[in-house]
Amino acid sequence: MKIIKLLCTLILLSLTPFFTLAAGNGPLSFSLQATKKSTSTSEINVVITNTSDEFLKVLKWNTPLETELSADIFSISADGKFVTYQGRLIKRGEPEETDYVTFKPRESKTVSVDLSRYYKMDQANYYSVYLDGYVTAIVETANKTNSTINTTQVESTDIEETSNSLKIFFQPNTVKKIQSETISTNYESCSSSQINTLNSSLNAAVNIASAASSALNSASNPTSAPRYTTWFGSANSSRQNTVTAHFQSISNALSSAPIRLSCACNDNYYAYVYPNDPYKIYVCNAFWSAPLTGTDSKAGTLVHEMSHFYVVANTDDYAYGQSSAKRLARTSPGTAIQNADSHEYFAENTPSLSMY
Repeated sequence: MKIIKLLCTLILLSLTPFFTLAAGNGPLSFSLQATKKSTSTSEINVVITNTSDEFLKVLKWNTPLETELSADIFSISADGKFVTYQGRLIKRGEPEETDYVTFKPRESKTVSVDLSRYYKMDQANYYSVYLDGYVTAIVETANKTNSTINTTQVESTDIEETSNSLKIFFQPNTVKKIQSETISTNYESCSSSQINTLNSSLNAAVNIASAASSALNSASNPTSAPRYTTWFGSANSSRQNTVTAHFQSISNALSSAPIRLSCACNDNYYAYVYPNDPYKIYVCNAFWSAPLTGTDSKAGTLVHEMSHFYVVANTDDYAYGQSSAKRLARTSPGTAIQNADSHEYFAENTPSLSMY
């Protein structure tokens, strides 16, 4: 079964000392519903319900609550074959208050999603649609005695257990695309100063990607090296070969592919790409204030985004940030080798770790 990530952080606000989630049955439920529009639309409704008696503060990232999808959160198939995601994949920083939405107790919110804007649904057919992934809940309870906030990490719950599947018939009039058309220049909406910064950043990205590739190829036993195991976990020959091939592809693409860089994004991300539209990278606000090299750097961001393209390494965003990437390496090395931030941090190598 195709593995989909629907990462939804919940903050529960309560005056009671404890809040307990039933195993396998979290405080949110998801329902997919067909609209009453014609077969020429792929729009569906997603009804999200707070099934608890608490207020929930939900992070919109990688959920249908976002204005525009930024992750492959739907699993769509036709004739037994999965449909390719062609929406954005984003490198993010820390969430801000505007990235959350509050659910009242027992409240439902309905959002509409036009699936063919994000998935390659270019044939008239019956499409099976479902959500898959997990929800991570953070419980915050107010202590009346000393006016403090107690925080408890709650285990992830499976969204597939709370969501139905849906079958729709879709007959496209035209193939919809949300990415822009190919442009003839390497830069779009960039000032002279920004172009200079991007040139320096690209050169630095080439250097760290090439160094990472060389480190993997030259180490006598890379799978036991701290640098490898920190970011990719325990290894077997298959996983090692996958990571080595990824960095060879990333290094080659950064060095010789027809890269297109857009400065038109004003969101508070680092950058994003459409993985089926190589090799265009949209750099955003957080990129410009990042260091040239080091952790979450300009160079590292370009490595991260380049790894997303289907023709390069086809990575996804399973974990953001060094702490989460390290945890992913420890708990799920098979997923870590497909995680974009894990590749970025291996390439940035800050703080420096040995390959011996």
